[in-house]
Amino acid sequence: MGSSFGAASMLFVYVASALLPGAVAALPIMMSSLPIMSSLESCKKMTLDFVIRDNNVMMAAVEDDIVKDLAKIGIEVKTRALDAEAYTAAEYSGDYHMMFGKTWGAPYDPHSYLNSWKGSAHAESSALGGLEPPLDKSDLLAMINDVQLQTDTSVISAKWEEIHQAIHSQAIFLPLWGTRVPYVLNRRFTGFTPSTMMYTYPIDTLRIMRGSKEVTVAAGTSGGDLLTTVGAMNPHLYGLNQVSDRL
Repeated sequence: MGSSFGAASMLFVYVASALLPGAVAALPIMMSSLPIMSSLESCKKMTLDFVIRDNNVMMAAVEDDIVKDLAKIGIEVKTRALDAEAYTAAEYSGDYHMMFGKTWGAPYDPHSYLNSWKGSAHAESSALGGLEPPLDKSDLLAMINDVQLQTDTSVISAKWEEIHQAIHSQAIFLPLWGTRVPYVLNRRFTGFTPSTMMYTYPIDTLRIMRGSKEVTVAAGTSGGDLLTTVGAMNPHLYGLNQVSDRL
């Protein structure tokens, strides 16, 4: 079998504005512009709730550095290491100030990705819950809906740029690191080019070098099952992670 790696999928810390209104936009600025202060007596004390997964070595290692950096500017961090069920519950409800999460890839189709922010299936939705004017959650979702009604490509491009700038100005997402997405292929295939996005498999350039010219392509799940129907369009429901060929 051969293997190939796709582009990195960035991992983020989410700051839940729902629990920290007014302070969200200032936090990354404080982290970058005030790494060391000679006196903290005059600063307003702040305590943040940092939620991470238990038994996750990578999260724990990065969390430790973040806690130390914030301590330099007088911000106390209380970390909660939760099991999978409790972590998901906190993510959906917004019961955190900071937590880790993963994007769908870069660059991902903005229509699919930002539409997912409407529901409670991702940390993005709960992190947006307490956004304050000039951009609250309802305003942002209205902008996302409006751009999808446009047909002029120049208008679409301008509106997406406006949305991206509006999100960045709120400073609720902090990029930290990336991970590689592996692809495993049978050696009788050639011409495969890894995708820049998770959950997509560009097989239009794939060529059969030897063996049968008839190939059945079926998407597999993280549990090892092959999908037999289209099913739900949300890949997170079943952990779509591979393409298998069956002769």
